[in-house]
Amino acid sequence: MAPETQIELASELRSLLAGGDRRSIGRSGEAVEWIRRSPAHARAAVSAIDDPDAVVRLRSADALEKASRREPDILAEHRTSLLKALEQGNQPDVEWHLLQMVPRLRMTSAERKRAFDQARERLQSRSAIVAAEALSALLALSAELGPLRVETIAAAESALDSPFAAVRARPSNLIAHEPR
Repeated sequence: MAPETQIELASELRSLLAGGDRRSIGRSGEAVEWIRRSPAHARAAVSAIDDPDAVVRLRSADALEKASRREPDILAEHRTSLLKALEQGNQPDVEWHLLQMVPRLRMTSAERKRAFDQARERLQSRSAIVAAEALSALLALSAELGPLRVETIAAAESALDSPFAAVRARPSNLIAHEPR
């Protein structure tokens, strides 16, 4: 049996993810397992983040994020694409999944700084969940970018004044345990 082409994989993935609206998860659970089966499947899911259908984009990002929780290395060959997708940031419900994934990537210090800058920009998002995930990403990314830790703590402290409860809740634990 010949290996599946990217077009066939994209079609298979779309059949798992398409349909319904962005408030439902569709068959995302199946897509998580499908992605974990092979690097080619993960590649198709990363490509689907640019799909014309907003539901497919969202569910693909969601499935990739969930698959990468247990296997962060599934994202290894896709760091450039994922960073680019975060920079393009055209759909908040995709952005928050990208912000969850980006700290799991093995990056150069320049890429990590680039990701940090993108997360910092998202602190001003009109979406509470994007702003909250941006703060979590900043905290994770700054752990390896020592000089930016002070800036992250300042962002965490100012997040306590956010109009969004989800954003205000994120830094509380960090600030309480951060050495002064």
